[in-house]
Amino acid sequence: MSNAAIRRLIGVLGALLVFLICGVLIGIGIYNGWNTQKIKMDEYTVVKSDGNGGYTAELDVDRLIMQERLTNPTPGELAKHPEDYPVIRVLRNLVYTVNVQNGGDSYVLSLQLRPGVLDNNTEANAFLKKHGVELKNVVLKLSRAEMEALERRSAGEANVPQSDPQPGTQPAVDKSRLDFASYIRIGRDANGDYEAKVDVYRMFTDAGIDPNTDPETNADAKALRSLGVSMEKGSEGYTFQTTSTLPTVMQDLKSAGIGIVNTKWTWTEAEMTSHVGAVIPMPEPGAANEPETKTDTIDFPLYIRTRRTDDGEWTADVDTLKILADVGIDADADPETNVGARAIRSLGVMVQKGDDGYTFQTTSALATVMDDLKTAGLGIKNTKWTWTEAETAAHEGTVMTTPTSEPTPDQNAEASETPWPTYNDVVDVTSTPAPTRSENAIDTLYGFDQTEVRKAIRAAKEQKYGSNLESSEIKYNYFAVGNETAEHANVFRIVYTITKTTGTEYLVADVYDLESETGYKAGDVHLTVFNDSGKARSIDDLKNYKVHTLSGGSMVFPENEGKSPFDDDGLVMPKSTKESVSYDELWDIPATDDLTLLQLLGYARNEMFARGGHQFGDSSNYKKFYSKYSWYKPTGKVSADDLAKMFPATKGNITTIKFLESLIKNG
Repeated sequence: MSNAAIRRLIGVLGALLVFLICGVLIGIGIYNGWNTQKIKMDEYTVVKSDGNGGYTAELDVDRLIMQERLTNPTPGELAKHPEDYPVIRVLRNLVYTVNVQNGGDSYVLSLQLRPGVLDNNTEANAFLKKHGVELKNVVLKLSRAEMEALERRSAGEANVPQSDPQPGTQPAVDKSRLDFASYIRIGRDANGDYEAKVDVYRMFTDAGIDPNTDPETNADAKALRSLGVSMEKGSEGYTFQTTSTLPTVMQDLKSAGIGIVNTKWTWTEAEMTSHVGAVIPMPEPGAANEPETKTDTIDFPLYIRTRRTDDGEWTADVDTLKILADVGIDADADPETNVGARAIRSLGVMVQKGDDGYTFQTTSALATVMDDLKTAGLGIKNTKWTWTEAETAAHEGTVMTTPTSEPTPDQNAEASETPWPTYNDVVDVTSTPAPTRSENAIDTLYGFDQTEVRKAIRAAKEQKYGSNLESSEIKYNYFAVGNETAEHANVFRIVYTITKTTGTEYLVADVYDLESETGYKAGDVHLTVFNDSGKARSIDDLKNYKVHTLSGGSMVFPENEGKSPFDDDGLVMPKSTKESVSYDELWDIPATDDLTLLQLLGYARNEMFARGGHQFGDSSNYKKFYSKYSWYKPTGKVSADDLAKMFPATKGNITTIKFLESLIKNG
């Protein structure tokens, strides 16, 4: 072969080699392009108002990591082996700068890497591309309207109506940004250590998915049911991380329009305490639409929202709307026909400051509240507890109001309504002066007939408000006995919540220096109006008094120690079918630690029906109680008129008892 031919052959082979090398390089480039994970950073941008008319921006790295399915080490692992997690190390060090343009009409958001994370000559996106990740939309140019929309989305308000929510409704939840941390409930394990659970049932309802949806046929339900949480104790508190048993969980949720934010966070010890509670159990697939409620469903401290009064002290309110929602009762349910709604709406809370913090005590305007809750398949626990100052502050918040119709007190269907009497002895009470201390005043309510003093307080209240009064509810009732330095020998106090045509206020009604033989009229009542419920229920003005709380109209007296309110036949008033009972006798019924006077009046009234053979409902506590006695022989429904034909004395006795019940319940 000639030299010229050899040169030509070498040229052809060289060209072919160059072509092959270029092809390989292009192929590698295409392969890398295909296998580079592209992340749109604007989807994970959080915008907030800075409070001065401007904006700040940050990257929701935890949501990005979870939704993009990146390996996420614990903070300890990342600090110890940063070289093993190059992508996460960069992502966690990206920060936004916000530049205002055109006088605030537009904004430029730019992602920047903190200094010192990479070599000075290495650009973040170039570094990430080497590890299979490419960031898109790292610079955002937005108008003011777009910033405002992004701020609303960041706050989870994209689908929330701009008008204020109506009473009895809850704000809409943006299911594309479910705040995972808000669904965590903290408890204690057998060793007393913290444990965390996810309230998956609440996530289902907020995402608009029926909790009974079969996860085997519905990917959305399967994805939500797969969610869990891990918890790790550190030097700064407890770090939480969202987990799942499904590798495709974020894609499955995203296909349903569901997104999760705040997937990794840290809580301090105080924050852990504020999230203590139980989760609503998930029904088995195909079960009834409502979850089975357990007797300990209502963990009362979870529904307490604290707030400071004008004088800087803490007071509290009960978020009854949330209780109704959590137990599956419609907030608009009629309390006249729904026993659960009536019981829940009657709940309140009393707060007292002590040396160890603030003591909270559950209250109710209904003496039958526990029975009513049980009838509704509900229960309540942790009804008295103490929070430190920090714990009290951690529960600060506001509650939504429930519909304002007043719940009807529980009445036996057979007993006729008792009309409230009218009073002709009412005098002006708007400026009644406090009387001077009496030497004949009582120092105990034992043996004292409260009827006249309670009638006087009711008359004073009605005189003050007239037709403006829509409803009233007794929230607290005290009897205070003064020491030698006190202004009065005793104070009988009722604290009302007053609902008027123009709004709500709080009324404190005081009667001073009760005497055993003296009658009372409206003019003997001293009224004070408050706009703040905390001030109304405060007993700071009774520091020189020993204060007794009257639960259900009375208290447990030492004189009644060892006495049972029931005789051997389970009767409170054995003579009631033959003779008239007096107010004195009814007030003398010995209340116990388990039963208030108001509850015992219910037994006194219903035992007359039981003796007439009335058949109580299967779930009635009265049926369970009286069935223990051989004399109880139910024959069917017995009305008050039927009972009066058998036992004429019962007609007046039922009226007397019901009137006393109304005085204790509503004042």
